[in-house]
Amino acid sequence: MASQITHIVYGNEVKKGFLSSRNIDTKKYFIGNAFPNIRYLRVISQEETHAWDPVVDKLQSYKNDFELGMYVHALVDW
Repeated sequence: MASQITHIVYGNEVKKGFLSSRNIDTKKYFIGNAFPNIRYLRVISQEETHAWDPVVDKLQSYKNDFELGMYVHALVDW
């Protein structure tokens, strides 16, 4: 499990490397990238905030930038 700053750094690398051709709302993307760790406040379970068995090939299937950020969060965790 990566720290919050690690998610932001690697999320940025994924954005530059695998998503460079997309026009992404950066604010929504990084909020989505940080959001899954809200579970540490004990308000929501990990099953509700993390994709299971994420793969890079599915990145392009996400049209919502917030959800894309959440997916990248799970990718970094794996």
